[in-house]
Amino acid sequence: MLKRLWILLLILVVTVYMGVAYLESFPTILVGIELMFALLSLFYVLLSAWGLRVAFASPKDTITVGKKGELRARIKNRLVFPVFYGEIMIELTYFQSSERLKLRLPFTSLPGRVSLMHLPITVRYAGTLRIEPRYIYVYDFLHLFSVKRRLKSKAASMTVLPEFQQIFVRDRSSRFFMPLAEDKRTEDDARNNIQRFYRDRVGDDPSEVFQVRDYRIGDRLSRVDWKLTAKSQKLMVKDYSFPIIDRTVILVDMHCDNQMSYHQRVHTAVALCISILEANCSMTLAWYDVHRQMVVQRHLEKDEDLFESIGMLTAAAYCRKILPSEIISQLSLACQIEQLLYITGSVDENEMAQLESLEQVKRTRIYSIENRDMHTEQLSESLYYHVLPVKGLQEALGQLHLELY
Repeated sequence: MLKRLWILLLILVVTVYMGVAYLESFPTILVGIELMFALLSLFYVLLSAWGLRVAFASPKDTITVGKKGELRARIKNRLVFPVFYGEIMIELTYFQSSERLKLRLPFTSLPGRVSLMHLPITVRYAGTLRIEPRYIYVYDFLHLFSVKRRLKSKAASMTVLPEFQQIFVRDRSSRFFMPLAEDKRTEDDARNNIQRFYRDRVGDDPSEVFQVRDYRIGDRLSRVDWKLTAKSQKLMVKDYSFPIIDRTVILVDMHCDNQMSYHQRVHTAVALCISILEANCSMTLAWYDVHRQMVVQRHLEKDEDLFESIGMLTAAAYCRKILPSEIISQLSLACQIEQLLYITGSVDENEMAQLESLEQVKRTRIYSIENRDMHTEQLSESLYYHVLPVKGLQEALGQLHLELY
């Protein structure tokens, strides 16, 4: 805009010089027209800024990183002439890091009408994003002058989801086979250790009855409900419930330096969760919530559980460095963890030693996102160390192979 004002000023100077040098009336008339045009342009932008009313419509609740979304603004032009070019300045702030990004989104508006503008937006990192409209700028036809006016629209927030990506998972577990409870443990032991059960799956846990049905050939006599059999005069058999046991735990380290690091850890966690669910396995997703000063633990069995947990994870804030042993000790699980998937940044020797000595965990896989080339090391029989590069994380995740036990 300043460049165009300097050009206008130069034209005025040249026109005045020609009028003085050649004593002609035409340059004088031309100077008057040029000054009148500049004054009209200035009056136009002042009047346009006064005549515009902007209402910022709340966007969708969620948007995915890297994909185009849109913000909506309802602009009412109360004047009798159009606004050829204007901009709405919107400030985007991440809840986790307070990193700010300012966007200037263009618009046009016809006279006497209400325009619904769909303003494109693309975000780079996952998290919770606060969207606040700050200013509106109105320009004249030649962009010589502009007027800035503060907006009073309410701020909105949205959840920015990471990209959904799958990795290769091989299921070597025996989760669909439960040892016979009569031979392995007492009913009191089962009741103390298992408290959650599937509602649509028959199992072998005697602490809770799934259903009572008629006797079929092959049923164990130890399953017969003798009291109900005596009342109904026919053999009735109890089916026990199937306990919900998460043998895989995904632990996300929330000690991050910036929003990019936070986004990459959330992206890795979601990729692991999606892949494990696709293998028809359940798991526990856990992280430390600094606001509630506690470990958040989510059981994931179906897609609805995952999307609800993603909303909670992307709303979590950064926290201090907490050792995995402190978090594992606060988890309430029904059995020993077969495999711990720990997503973090660089790992020091002390943290590595603690992960290897966890008594509650049989196997540990560390997914360390660092500025190094991708490689995998087996440090011991129970500890695997995967280095994922900061640049090219998606390609690295696509090359991973995970085995469930």
